[in-house]
Amino acid sequence: VHKGKLRAITTVSPSGLVAGVIGDDGKKITDARLLLGEAEYSADKNGDIILPFSNNPGRKPVLLLHQGFASLDHIEIPAETYQLKAAFFVDRESLISQRLTNLLVRASLRLNGKPVSVKTLEDMKLRIQSTDLSGISTVMEVPNFKLFEDREATHEFRVPNRFASIQFTLSAKVKNLSQAKSVDLQASETFNLNQIERTDRLEDMHLARF
Repeated sequence: VHKGKLRAITTVSPSGLVAGVIGDDGKKITDARLLLGEAEYSADKNGDIILPFSNNPGRKPVLLLHQGFASLDHIEIPAETYQLKAAFFVDRESLISQRLTNLLVRASLRLNGKPVSVKTLEDMKLRIQSTDLSGISTVMEVPNFKLFEDREATHEFRVPNRFASIQFTLSAKVKNLSQAKSVDLQASETFNLNQIERTDRLEDMHLARF
């Protein structure tokens, strides 16, 4: 005879996997406990049970405990996986040799596909690598590059001579709690310009009203 059941609902947070225990009435139990392997975890004042990320992710059996009642359930324990994404924008019409122009950078950090604050990033750097029509590359690095949650970060740089491509790379470190170490993250984008200069063609376009 099976009477009653506890079930777990989970979501991902920067601190780990947040589990909540739901009773038969569909309400969250604020004083539940969870047994995973040899470890027992208790709910905080909000009823949330924080489980660490695993280096052996997968579907795991857990025991949900409340007032002498125990119920078997299964939850998916994820690995701690970060992904840095960045969008770079520079006005192509402003890319005139030896003129100053502005680069706009909008970055986002995701943990297991869920957005988290970029404030957890450390040692952020912006790298600008330009390659001219002769194949010679020039690299400029901006240390301690600051990102913002609500707006784009900007950086002013001088446009090199006769350049054919320019690559923007944003790199940073983030602490991986489950592995007890910092991991490197990177996002980049390349823009190609003046490609007609590599050919023997000469083209121009004129617009007129007919």
